[in-house]
Order: sequence, then C-alpha cells, then structure tokens
Amino acid sequence: MNRQGGAAYPDSLESVPSSRQVIAVVGCKGGVGATVLAANLAVLTAAESLRPVLAVDLAGERGDMMHVLGVNPHHPPVQFGPHQGGPTALLNGLTTGPGGVRFMRAAFDEHAPAATLARQVRSLCHTLRVLFDVVVIDVARRPDALLPALLSGAGEVVVISSMTRPAAHATRRLLAGLDAAGDVAARRIVALNRTEANTDLDRAAVDAIIGVPAVVQVPYDAAVVGSSVNAGEPFVLRDPEAQTSRRLRDLARSLKILDERAAPRDDPRGAQAESAAPAALPLSAWRRRLGNVTRR
Repeated sequence: MNRQGGAAYPDSLESVPSSRQVIAVVGCKGGVGATVLAANLAVLTAAESLRPVLAVDLAGERGDMMHVLGVNPHHPPVQFGPHQGGPTALLNGLTTGPGGVRFMRAAFDEHAPAATLARQVRSLCHTLRVLFDVVVIDVARRPDALLPALLSGAGEVVVISSMTRPAAHATRRLLAGLDAAGDVAARRIVALNRTEANTDLDRAAVDAIIGVPAVVQVPYDAAVVGSSVNAGEPFVLRDPEAQTSRRLRDLARSLKILDERAAPRDDPRGAQAESAAPAALPLSAWRRRLGNVTRR
C-alpha cells in the first residue's frame, strides 16, 4: 500500500501504450439509458474489433450492467483502495460476457475524501490499461463532489443525454460542474439516447441548450432495446444492423475504439455462442502484460 492509502500500483502510464483507452460513461440524469449504452458499447467493441475489452460497473452489487449483459458474477465486487488486490487478483475476479467482453463489478467508499478516491481511481485505471486495450466504465450519477473523482482516471468521458429539455439542462450543468472541478482532464463528448421522432425539440435546439453539439443521436427502438434488456442479450449482437446498433457503432468509431473497416459479424448468434470462451488475448499475452505492472 502506498502512503496515501491507495493501492500499491504506480500512477505513471509510461509502460502503457497510448492506444489503450479508459472510457467513462455517465448519464446526465436518471432514465437516459446510460448503463444500456455502456454495456452495448463494450460488447460491440469486443465482438467487432477482437480486442481485449473490459466493462466495469461502478455500482458494485447494486449495478444493473450484469443484467444487461446477461451474466451472473460469482466474485464479489472489487473494492477500491488497499484491499483491491493486484493485477492477477483482478483478472481472477472477472466474468466473461457476450462477444468475449470481460466484466467486473467495483465498489468504493462513498465517505472517502474526494482526493483519496481520485488517487484510487487513477491507480485502478492504470492497472486496467495495462491489462486491456479498452475499458468502458459505467459511472452512476453521484453527488457533484464525488463525480469528478470517479472520472479522474478516464481518458474519455461520454455524457449520455436525451432529446428532452430537462435532460439537456442537466447535461449542461454536469459539463459545467466538471469544468469547474478542474480534476477531469478527459475529453468530454455528448451522446443523445432514446431519441424519438415525435419530440417537439430538434437536434439544433438540444445542442443549443447543452452548449456543445452531440456526436451521435441514438434512436430508441422498443422492439430492439427493450426486448434485448429483458432477455439479457445485448442488442448489438441480437440486431447488429438495427439503427440503434449502427449509431452506437458510430460512437465507437468517434472514440477511435473501433476501426472504420470493422463490420458486424455475419452471424451475431455465433458471437454469443463464443461468450464462454476466454478473452481475445492468449494466456501468454496476459502474462506478458502482467510483467509490465511493477509493484512497490
């Protein structure tokens, strides 16, 4: 353990290639579908890029991501801080989900000082960058004092909003709060989810309220999204050519975690059948990566 009470991993990213990304997904408010998008973004990237991808639910045992992925973790959530365990322990505590994505639940002390929590988050994110090419973290909305700390380890922050006036104003406040905190160096982008044709607000009006243009607008299709959530099967595998899946693919490409040439698999059901297989990296590659993590 280091002197600040965090995990005994280096904060330096010198041994980690810059192409490896930690992406935090946070909803501007409840009900905008951030967890569903985060889970499907991770599965899409794992299935279509064949890169090692990890999905993280920061809500611990209270999180919904495992239900969206259709997995039943047998391991307790990883605890931030000195009891978090080393890289090998982290790998042993993962669950393999659809498309080959790995899944981890994580929990933190909500009463910890923000500075301590930020150090713990950065430490964990460093270790995950060593082990995975892409890490997608579902960050549930928290008090404004804690949210910047939870986002401090990410390289990209995707704020999920929707085509409603309350959501647009909530997004504007969230972005302003992150700017004021000054602790989140990550690039922030906005994605509009659950957009419907019968809304009385157009895209330009929503962008004007938020103050920045959204990078993608994901349509809501109850037949695609609702049925996939109830079945515990990501819609990007069940319906890879649906407009919802296509727009999420656009988001992945804008984040540069999916190559422009990547395309849906011919048989998405085949991807689900492979969900019980190990992650894309062979064991020898995992060991090489573990060797890059120095311990104090």
